[in-house]
Parts: sequence; C-alpha cells; structure tokens
Amino acid sequence: MTTMTISEQRAALFTRQRRGQGKHADYRPGYTLNEVPKAGRVHRYPCTREGRTVTLRSDGALAEFLEVLWDSRTTGFCESVLLDVKRTSAIARHLHLRHPAYEDGSPRNLITDLLVTRELPDGSLSEEAVDTVSRAPSDPAHLPARLTIIREYWESQGVAWRLSVKDGLNSNRAMNLNWLYMVGEHVRARGLSDHERYVQRLIENELFDNFHWTVEDACLSATRANRLRPGESVRALRQLLAMQRIKFDIDAASVMSLSPRQLHLDRRQPRVASGTGAGKWALRISRRNALATSCVPIRCAAKGQSEPTRQSGEETTFPPVTRLTLVDATS
Repeated sequence: MTTMTISEQRAALFTRQRRGQGKHADYRPGYTLNEVPKAGRVHRYPCTREGRTVTLRSDGALAEFLEVLWDSRTTGFCESVLLDVKRTSAIARHLHLRHPAYEDGSPRNLITDLLVTRELPDGSLSEEAVDTVSRAPSDPAHLPARLTIIREYWESQGVAWRLSVKDGLNSNRAMNLNWLYMVGEHVRARGLSDHERYVQRLIENELFDNFHWTVEDACLSATRANRLRPGESVRALRQLLAMQRIKFDIDAASVMSLSPRQLHLDRRQPRVASGTGAGKWALRISRRNALATSCVPIRCAAKGQSEPTRQSGEETTFPPVTRLTLVDATS
C-alpha cells in the first residue's frame, strides 16, 4: 500500500472540499480559520459585496483588505488563494530555490493573501495578486524564496503581482478605514431609515453651510440645536464618510479634529435608499439674522408617503443657515 505524502493528502482534501474554487458568495478560501498559518491575529469580517464572511490571516492582510474595498474600482476579490503545488514546485526547481515543505519533506501548498479584480476605465477587468508583509525586504530585487516563487507563479499566469508592506492597523490610514468599514457594511446591508437620512442632511448643512472650527464642533452643534440622541450626529458622519459621499484625508490622525474646509461633499455620489424606518419629521430652517426671520419648512418623506417630485439628478440644497430645529411633522 502506497503511503500518501502530506502534500498529496492536502491536495486531495482541498479538491474534495472545493478549496480555492467558486466566485463571490460561493468562494471557499484555501485555508479555514483553524488552518491559517500563524502570521499574527486572525480576523473574520462580513462582506456584503461578496455575500460571505472573509477570513484574513494577519493584521497586514486586514489592512490590505480594507484598502481594496475602499477602492471604488474593485469588483471582486478572493482571499487565501491556493497555488497549484505542482507548478510552484516546478518553478522552484527551475529557479534553483528551496520550496517550503511539510514535515515529511513534501512541498507545502502556497497561498496568496488576495486576488483582486478591478474595472479599468475602458470597462475591461484586470486581476492583481497581492501578498502582504510587515517589513519591507532589505533588498527588493532579491525576495525570499517563497515570495519569489509566488511572484513567478502569477507572472507566468499573466496576472500582475504586488508585495504590500503593511504595519497592521498601526497607521492612521488603516485605523480610519477600519473605523468606517463596519458602518458601511451596515448601511449596505439594511439601507437607511428616513430619520437617519434626515440626520445626515443636518450634518451636511452644519459642515458645509455653517462655520465651525472642527468636525467635532459641527456634530456637537447639530446635536444641541436639534436635540439629537447622543451619538446620532457622529454615526451620520461615519455613514457619509463610509459611503464616500464626503471625501476626506484618509491619512488624518483624527477625523473629528479636521476642519470642515478639509472635507469635500461629492454631490455626484448618490444617496443610499431609505430603509424601513419610521420617519415623520420636518426640517425647519431659520436664519439667525434680524433681517431674515422667516422659517422655511421642508418635509421629509413620512412612512407611506412619497417625497416631493424632483427632476432626475436634481440635488436637494439648503439656503445659508445657522440654526436647525427638529419638529414633528404631524403636530
């Protein structure tokens, strides 16, 4: 009876369980949570755009994953992509490199952290394989044997390969993206209630129509002037940032300490559709000016009613204001 090597046993297991196969929600990563090689903390993040839970084997892989999904050109990705062990072994022999091996000496199954699909300006799709490390190689021209084999593997497949140096979640950029990720996923999964959309309009008004020293001051002003519940204004801000309706410097050390002048409202970015929340609210705008004391009521769509008819692509705009008051539209 012929004894199978560990490499052959793993290959048979991967084939039987369809590891590394499928697309989007049907994709099965090369390693399960218990099999992930020890490369730091392991993360499991839900991803509504892929329709599954993503398993990331290190902080560096998580940081790159957040970057990939922040890119609006990304149309799909796969994590922990298995490489054909026969091909990687052949590449190692051709380059006279030592292939990573299991305890019995058989070649180890190599994986790539991410395989990303992006849409190009001409509408075509391109793939890029990405592996992450915590420290940059001392000599970029001479990578470790494992990374050299992986690079040659993807280049032989006609796929671009990139080595990403990520210091986990220690950079401002990674922390900001992680701060916004779950908020964006929550919005994509369930949409927004009428009240949440209303609070977002309050925040937009405070940031871009009124004067405030910092973003935190604008959120505090919206909360006090409209008697919002604690945290509602900051949640609305995070939603606007996560959906990229408001652009900001992702590398900022503190988003709340930014000046509103450092933000940009992208009016081309469509609003998220309303969810099934109750929202009988009216927005009453008044000027804190003795020469202009009139109030202009603007009603948001109540439950079971439709919003006022607007022309296609028309954006709701507010006059210059300094005070907002929330009132019940039914009273």
